[in-house]
Amino acid sequence: MRKYHKILDNWRISGSIYRQEQVSMVPVACLDIKPDHKVLDMCASPGSKTGQVSEAMQSGSVNGQLPTGVLIANEPDVASYRL
Repeated sequence: MRKYHKILDNWRISGSIYRQEQVSMVPVACLDIKPDHKVLDMCASPGSKTGQVSEAMQSGSVNGQLPTGVLIANEPDVASYRL
């Protein structure tokens, strides 16, 4: 188990994966986002909810068409950005 944890931790440190708390997943799941919706994410860092919204918009598309909606991601806390 320690070896598995170390592998996951290395992936996290390198930026290959990130963890998302369940509480961050709930709003997107409850909103039932469609490809034509306009979504404003006001607390977007580190981007897990934003990615989830984008995925919801894409997965709702018909026949592989691009979504017609808009997703704006904003983060007021500059210190939370990871560069």
